[in-house]
Amino acid sequence: MNFQSFTGSSRRPRNVNLSGQPSNPNPFASSSWNRPGDPHRTVFKAQAERQQRQREREKLQAAKTLQRVYRGSVARAQSRELHRARFDEIYEFESMTGVSGDIAGRVQRAFPHLVQSFKASNQDDVRRLYRLCTDLMVVGVATLSSLSSSHTARFFGHLLSVLEMLVQADPRSDISAQLDILASMIPAFPAATLSANQPTTFFALMARLSSDSKLSPTEASSVIKASLAPLQALQALKGKSDRRYITRGFACTNLAQGSANEADLQTNVYRAFIFSFLTSPNLTLFESDCGQFLASLDIEYLASTISVQSRTPPKDISSGDGLLWLLAHFIQLSYGASGYHTETLLTPVYLLLSSQGKDISQRMAVSGHEDALEAAAEENRAHAGPLPEYIRTQLQSLVSTDSIKKLLDQLSEYASLSLAGNVKHTDTGDCRQREASGTTRTVNILSGYLLTLLQYFPDQSDNIRMRFYLSDLRSPRGIVPAVKWLWDAAANTSIYQRGRTDSQAPVRMLKSYVSQQSAQSPAFEGDAEWRAILLFLDLYIFVLRLADDDDFVGGIKPLAHHTSRIQTCCLTLEDIKGLTVFLKNFSFALYHDISSISPSSNLPRGSNNAETESSRASAAASNALDLDGVKNIITSAMQLLYDRDSRLRFLPTGHWLMTSRFNMGGFVADVVQELQRQQEEDEESDNEEDDYNDEPMQRFASPNHARQHMRLHQLREFEKKQRERYLATIGPKLEILKHMPFAIPFETRAVAFKQFIHLDKMKRRGGFVDADQWRLSLRTSERGLDRLGKHSADIRRDNVLEDAFNQFYPLSEGLKEPIYITFYDRFGEVEAGIDGGGVTKEFLMCAINDAFAEDSSWFTRNAEGLYYPNPSAMDWFREKRARATSTTEREELENESRRVIQQYEFLGRLVGKCIYEGILIDIAFAGFFLMKWRAGTDLNRYRGTVNDLRDLDEELYKGLMALKNEPGDVSAWDMYFTIDDEASFGPHRDKFTLNRNLVKDGDRLKVTNENRLLFISSVAKHRLTVQPALQTNAFIRGLRSIIDPSWLSMFNRTELQRLVGGDSKAIDVADLRRNTVYGGLYVIGDDGVEHETVRLFWKVMESFSDEQRRDVLKFVTSTPRAPLLGFTQLSPLFSIRDGGSAEDRLPSASTCINLLKLPLYRSEEVLREKLLLAISSGAGFDLS
Repeated sequence: MNFQSFTGSSRRPRNVNLSGQPSNPNPFASSSWNRPGDPHRTVFKAQAERQQRQREREKLQAAKTLQRVYRGSVARAQSRELHRARFDEIYEFESMTGVSGDIAGRVQRAFPHLVQSFKASNQDDVRRLYRLCTDLMVVGVATLSSLSSSHTARFFGHLLSVLEMLVQADPRSDISAQLDILASMIPAFPAATLSANQPTTFFALMARLSSDSKLSPTEASSVIKASLAPLQALQALKGKSDRRYITRGFACTNLAQGSANEADLQTNVYRAFIFSFLTSPNLTLFESDCGQFLASLDIEYLASTISVQSRTPPKDISSGDGLLWLLAHFIQLSYGASGYHTETLLTPVYLLLSSQGKDISQRMAVSGHEDALEAAAEENRAHAGPLPEYIRTQLQSLVSTDSIKKLLDQLSEYASLSLAGNVKHTDTGDCRQREASGTTRTVNILSGYLLTLLQYFPDQSDNIRMRFYLSDLRSPRGIVPAVKWLWDAAANTSIYQRGRTDSQAPVRMLKSYVSQQSAQSPAFEGDAEWRAILLFLDLYIFVLRLADDDDFVGGIKPLAHHTSRIQTCCLTLEDIKGLTVFLKNFSFALYHDISSISPSSNLPRGSNNAETESSRASAAASNALDLDGVKNIITSAMQLLYDRDSRLRFLPTGHWLMTSRFNMGGFVADVVQELQRQQEEDEESDNEEDDYNDEPMQRFASPNHARQHMRLHQLREFEKKQRERYLATIGPKLEILKHMPFAIPFETRAVAFKQFIHLDKMKRRGGFVDADQWRLSLRTSERGLDRLGKHSADIRRDNVLEDAFNQFYPLSEGLKEPIYITFYDRFGEVEAGIDGGGVTKEFLMCAINDAFAEDSSWFTRNAEGLYYPNPSAMDWFREKRARATSTTEREELENESRRVIQQYEFLGRLVGKCIYEGILIDIAFAGFFLMKWRAGTDLNRYRGTVNDLRDLDEELYKGLMALKNEPGDVSAWDMYFTIDDEASFGPHRDKFTLNRNLVKDGDRLKVTNENRLLFISSVAKHRLTVQPALQTNAFIRGLRSIIDPSWLSMFNRTELQRLVGGDSKAIDVADLRRNTVYGGLYVIGDDGVEHETVRLFWKVMESFSDEQRRDVLKFVTSTPRAPLLGFTQLSPLFSIRDGGSAEDRLPSASTCINLLKLPLYRSEEVLREKLLLAISSGAGFDLS
C-alpha cells in the first residue's frame, strides 16, 4: 500500500510539470557532469512552445472558418442557380407556349427569384433584370405591392447597382426606363426604398447623373423625375399623416409630431439629400430647374435639417468644397421661397457662411480696378484656387442691393414687432411673450448675419453699410436712423453698462465670451448682446469715416438742429464720453489681460496643441466673431475717436490716460524688460521657422493640391497668431504701448522709445553703442574689415542721393550701424575732415534735402508745405509701359519703375536712420501720411477718411463737401463713380490723364443723393490708399526696417512729427544753456565762470523772440525745433567755441556737429547785430 498521504487514497498523485522540460521518471537520468541549463533559456523555450500551440489552434480555427465560408458560398451559388433556373423557366415556358397575357402574374412569380439570385457582376442577371423591368413598365410597380417588402427593398438596391454600372459604362446604353422604375417605386414603397443607406446611394447616383453633360433630353427628364421622387413621396406621406391626425382630433401640421417612423424616414431622406446631393459640384440639372425641387420639398424642414446637421458634417464633406456647394445650392433654393429672410431660412445660410467665411474671403476675386492692391492680394490667391463660377454667383447674390434691401426691410419689420412685444397685454400675455421672444431671436439672427456679411465680403462691405446707414427703424423714440437704433440696443445691454462703470468687468465678460466660443454653442443662444454691440460699432466706424469734422461737431450737440442725416447719426458728447470709457476698458482687458482671458494664449511656442486649437478655433468661429475680430472692431472704433479728439479736443484733458492701472515710476524699466524677453522668444521662433519653405505655390497640379497648400498656410498662420498671442502675454505693457499708447503720457512713451533704440543698438553692435568703439571692435574681428567696407561710401557733393542709393541700398537694415562717409567736391577732390559723426549727419541732411527739393519728383507738397510721396509716380510708369511700342522699351520702363520703388524704400531708411540716431530733420509730413507709419505691421491697414483728404488736396476736399451739402438733386451734375488722375514723374516728362472706376462698373453707376456719401468715401479711399499704395508702402517698408513698426505705433500723427522734426514748443533757452558744451577760449575753467562773450550770447538769446531763437537753432543744428525730450537729447550737444578775435567777422556754424563759432565780441549790440546778420544770411556747411 501507498502511505504517501493521509487522504485515504492509494492512487499516485498527479505530477504537474511546469518547467517546460520533458518528464523523466528516472531522477538519475538527467544527471550530467555538464553545467545545468540557463533558467532564462528554459522560460524562453516554454514561451515558444506556447506560441506554437496557439498558432496551431488559430490555423485550425481558420480552416474551420474557410470551410464554413466556402460551404456557405457554394450553397448560395447553388441557391442562386436554382432561382435563376426557375426565373428562366417562367419566362421560357410562356415564350414556348405563347401565353403572355398574364404579365402581372409572371412578374409576381419571377420577382422573388430575381431578388434572391441577382448579382450585379453577372451579365445574365442584368439581362434578367431588364426583362423584368420591361414587364414592370407595362403593368406598373403596383404589381409588387403583394410581395415581401424586404424583396422590394433588395430589388431597389439591385436596380441602383445596375444603374451605377451603366453610368460608368462606355458607351452607355439608355437608362431612362430604369430611372422611371425607380421614380415609380419610391412613392409606391417609401418604407422599403427610403430606409437605411438607400437614400444616400440614391442621391449620390442622382448627383452624378445631374452633372453629366452627355445625358439625352429623355434621360435628363428621367433624372429630374427620379431625383424629385423621394421628396414628393415625403410630401404625400405628410399630407396623409396630416389628414389622419386631424381626423383623430389632433392639430398636428408637422410630420415630426406624427408617426415616429415617418419622421425618421424624413430625416433620413433629407440628410441624404443634403450631404449626397446638394454638396455635389456642378448639378447642372438642379441649377437649371431649381423651381421643381423647391415645389417638391419642405424648404423649412430642409433649412432646419441643414442648421442641425451642418455642425457635424461627414469628414469627406467638410474636408473639401462640399459645404460651399451646399451653401450655394441652398441659397438658390431659398431665394425662390417666399419669406427668404425669415429666421428658419436665414439660419442655415448664416451658419454655413460663418463656418466657410475665411475660405470664401480668401478665394473671392479682388476688384479689377484696384491695381495697386493686387500685390497685397497675391498671397491669398496663391494659397487657394478660385471659387467656381456658380458658387461665386450665388454668394454675390447675398450682398446684392436687392438682397440687402429685403434684409433690412425684414429687420425693420421685426424691430417693430419686438417693440410691440414689449407692451404688456393682460388678456394674451403668454402669447405676446412668446411672440416677442421669437421676434427678438429673429432680430439677433439678422444682426449676426449682417455681421458675417460685413466680415467675409470686404469688397461689398461699404455698400452694405451704406444701405444700413440710410435705413430707419422704429424705436421707443419713434422712427430713428439704424445707427441710433443700434446704439439704443447696445447702450441698454448689460455688457455695455457693466463695461462702462466697472473697469474689472470686461475681463470676466470676455472670459465668458471665449468659453462660449470654445463650447461651440449656437450663435443665437448666448451672444445676442455682443452682436448688438459689435454691429453698432462696425456701423459707427463707417459713420465716423464718412463724417467730416463739421458734421461731427454739429452732431455732438444734443439740442442742435441737425441739418444732415450724418449729423443725425452722430452721438452726443455725453454718449461719446461713455462709449470711449467702455472702449478703453475693454481694449485694456484685450491687450493687457489677454493671458487670463484666453488660456490658449499661454501655450508656449511650438506647443503640440496647435492643430487641436486651430480646429477648435475654426469651429468656434462658425458661431461668432473670434477674439481677434472683437479686438479689431473695438480698437478701430477707439482709435478713430481718439484721432478725432486729437484734432478737435472735445473731450476733457487726460480723458484717455489710464496711469492709475500702472506703477508709472518703474513703467519704462518694465517695458524694456518685456521687450528683451519678447526678443529672446522671437529669435528662437525665427530659428525654427527657417526650416519651413514658405515660397508661394503659383500653380497647382490639381484643386486638391491647392486646398492642401491652403490648409497648410492656414495652419502656419494660426501658429503665427498663436506665437503673437504668447508674446503678448509676456509683454502686457508693451501691448498697451502698441495699441493704446494714449493711455500713457507722451513723455513716458518718448523715454521708452529712446530706451528701445538704445537696447537695439546694444544688441546689434555687440555692446558697443559708440560708433568709434564699434568700428574698433570690427577691426579686430574676423571679416570685420569687409563689413566696415560695406558701411563706407564715397559721396560726390553734386550727386549725394544717387551715390548713397548705389552704395548703401544693399545694406537693408544694416544701415542702422554707423556709416563712414567720404565727401568729394565738384573737382573730385576728397574734402578735409574725419567722420566722427558730424559728417554722417551732414550726409543724411544733404541726401534728404535732395529728395525733398522743390524740383524733385519723389515727394509732393500740399498748400501748407506738408510732404507726402508723389501719388502718380507708379501711374506714370504703368501708363508709359502700356503705350510702349517695343519690348525693349517696356523692359527698360519695368526696370526703371522697379528701381524707383527701391529708391522710395531707401528714402524711408534714410528718414528712419535720422530718427534712429536722434538727428532732427526740418521736414514736415502730411498728417495722413504719418498715420500710415503707425498702422501696425499690416501696410494696408490704414483706411483714409474724408478729413485726411484735406491734407492731400484742399480743393478736392472743398469740391466733395459741396457735393455732400448740395440740397438739390446731384444726379443733375452728371457724375459717375469714376475719377481722373493726372500721372506725372519728373519735370521734363510727358503727363497723362487716366480715367478710372472707383467701384466695379463705376462708369455706369451714376452719383445720386443716395450714394453720394459712398462716392465721397470711394474718392478718399482711392486718392489716399489705392493710388499711392506701391510707393507709400515701399517708403514705409524702408522706414520700418530701421524703426520697429510697433515703436512707431506708440505715437499719433502729431507726436510722430515731433519725433522726426523736434518739439514745436517755444525754445527753452535755459534748457539749451544747461546742455551746451564749450571749446577753445570759451571752455569754463575751475572757477565755473563763463566767458564774457558767452554771457553776452545768452543774454542776447533771452532777448530774442521765439522765431529768432529758432533761426539761431536752425543756423547751428539745421533744424529750428528742439529735440523731443529737450536739448539733453541733441546729438551731438549744442557747442560754442571761439571764432577769432576780429569783431567784424560773422558767427559761423558747423551744422554737422551742432557747433557755433562765435568771435570774441565785447559788446551786446555788436553780438546781436552780427548774429542776426549771420542767421539771415544762411551760412553753409563749414567743416573745420
